[in-house]
Amino acid sequence: MSIFLTLIVLEIIIVIINLQLFKHDIFSPATISSITFLIATLFALYCATYWNLILSSLTVQVIVVGLLFMTIGEFLGDKLGTIFTVKSPIKKTTLIVVSKKVKVSVTICVVIMTILYAVNAYHVGLLNGGTGGNAFAYTKSAYASNSSIRMNPIIRQGFKFIMASAYIACFILANNYLILKQRLKENMTYVIIIVCSIAVTIFSGSRTEILRVISALFLDYSILLQINNKKKTIRSGLIIKKILPVVLIIILIAFLSRQVVKVTGTATSQGSSLIYYLAYYVGSPIAVLNNKISMAFSKENIFMGVTTGVPNFVYLGNLDYGGNVATILQPSLFKYGLIGMAIFILIIYFWGGLLYSRIKCSLQAGHSLFILLFSSWYYMFTMSYYDDIISQLSFVITILLIDAVLMIIYPLFFKKAS
Repeated sequence: MSIFLTLIVLEIIIVIINLQLFKHDIFSPATISSITFLIATLFALYCATYWNLILSSLTVQVIVVGLLFMTIGEFLGDKLGTIFTVKSPIKKTTLIVVSKKVKVSVTICVVIMTILYAVNAYHVGLLNGGTGGNAFAYTKSAYASNSSIRMNPIIRQGFKFIMASAYIACFILANNYLILKQRLKENMTYVIIIVCSIAVTIFSGSRTEILRVISALFLDYSILLQINNKKKTIRSGLIIKKILPVVLIIILIAFLSRQVVKVTGTATSQGSSLIYYLAYYVGSPIAVLNNKISMAFSKENIFMGVTTGVPNFVYLGNLDYGGNVATILQPSLFKYGLIGMAIFILIIYFWGGLLYSRIKCSLQAGHSLFILLFSSWYYMFTMSYYDDIISQLSFVITILLIDAVLMIIYPLFFKKAS
C-alpha cells in the first residue's frame, strides 16, 4: 500500500508540474498522459486486493521516469516550436460553412458504408463460430487467427473513409457548436458521422479505438477554446464540464457493448459491475506492466532490454483473465532497458510538444488541416496509460491510410459553399 501511495503522490506532483509548465492546458500531450496514468493507478489500487497486486519499487521507478521524460520531451518541443514559429495574423474563429450537397452526400456515404460493414462483419463472424451479437468479436479473431473467411476487402476499407470523415466532423462540430454556439440542429450531420464512427469501431470488434475520435473532439475543442480566449490560458474547469458527460456516455457504450466485442467465455465480458469493468480496462495495464517487470527485471538488469522469458499475456493474480497491454512504456523498456525507454519517450513527446505548439499557431492563421492530421495521432497521448501504438506497424499503417483519405476529402468541407 505504501508503494502505491508513493506512486500516486509522485504522479500528482508531475501532473501539477505539467499544468504549471503548459499553462493549465490539460490536453497538452504530457499533461493528459500524466493525468490518465494517475487515474489508471487509482483504479489499479482499487483492484489491488482482488488481483493480488503487489506494486514493486521498480515499477514505480519505470512509471516516474517515463512521466518525467514525457514532461521534458514536450517542454523542449514546445520551446523549439515557439522559437521557430513564424508570426501570422490571428484569424478569428468563424463558422465553417459546408454546402448542403456535400454534407448530405458524405453523410449518406458514411451511413451506407457503416451498414455494409456491419452486415458483412456479422456474416463473417457467424461463419467463424460466432453466435448472435458477439459475431463481431469472431470477425476480429478471424484476422488474428489468419482464417480464410474474411470480410469483403472493399467494404472493409470503408472504415478508413468513415474515420477520416469523423475527424473532420469533430473539428467542425467543435468549431460551430461548442465554440460559436450554433444550434445543434444545424450540425446534426456531423453528429451522425461521429456516431457512425463509434458504431463501425464496435462492429470491428473493438472499443478502445472509439477514444481516437473522442480524443480528437476534445483536442479540437481545447485548442479552439484557447485561441478564442483572450487571456491565452486554458479554462480547465470549463473543458472538464463539457467533456465529462461525453466521457460517461462512452464508458456506458463500452460497458453495454462488452458482449458484442468479446468472444464467448471471456470472464470480464460477463461482469455485471460497471465500476469493476471500468477499473479493469483502465487499471489493468498498470498491473500487467508491474507483473511483467517483476518477471523480467531486477535492480541489476533494469537498464538492459529483455527479449525472452516474458509471455505476451499475463494473468491477474489467480484469476482466469489478465491482459497483454502494459502502457506506452513496456515495449521500449523491454527492447532497450530503462535508459532506452526514457530516450524513446523523450523523442515521442518532443515531437508531440513541437507539433502541438505549431498547431495552435497554424489555427490562428486559419489552417485547419494540420490539426486534423495531428488529431488522428493524438490517441497515443490520451491512451498512453494503455498501450504503445507506435510499436504496432499495422496500427501505424492504418492511421497513415486514414490520413491519406482525410487529405483527399478535406477540400470538400473547407471551401466556401456554393
